[in-house]
Amino acid sequence: MRMPSGGRLPALLAATVIMTCSAATPPPPVQPDLPQPGKHREFTLSIGYDAAGAAAKRFVLLGCSPPRGTHPKAAAACATLAKVGGDLSALEPDQDAMCTKEFMPVTITANGVWDGKFSWFERTYGNACEMRSMMGPVFDF
Repeated sequence: MRMPSGGRLPALLAATVIMTCSAATPPPPVQPDLPQPGKHREFTLSIGYDAAGAAAKRFVLLGCSPPRGTHPKAAAACATLAKVGGDLSALEPDQDAMCTKEFMPVTITANGVWDGKFSWFERTYGNACEMRSMMGPVFDF
């Protein structure tokens, strides 16, 4: 192709080049409500109030990354778990909690996965206040 004097492309050709360069495919939209790849963070949580440690009375599903499931305080529970890398046994008690010494055992269980590591946790506390002071929002349902 021969260039016109002055080294300018014809107007039609220049418009075609601009349109072709600016027609790049946009990135796909982000789906914020889907789990992030490689960040599987899901637990089934249960609370049982039977002194003999029998079957649980309540269950919830908790998914994190992003927070979701049937847990009523999923975001707070996920934030608490994130601080300990999903290890419920690493949670520290609330130093400001004041509980009575009544004996009404509460057995909690959590099983699931956190960043590819399978986890199973079970513990019995003397009463619901002790359980809440130790577990915070994770078992607040």
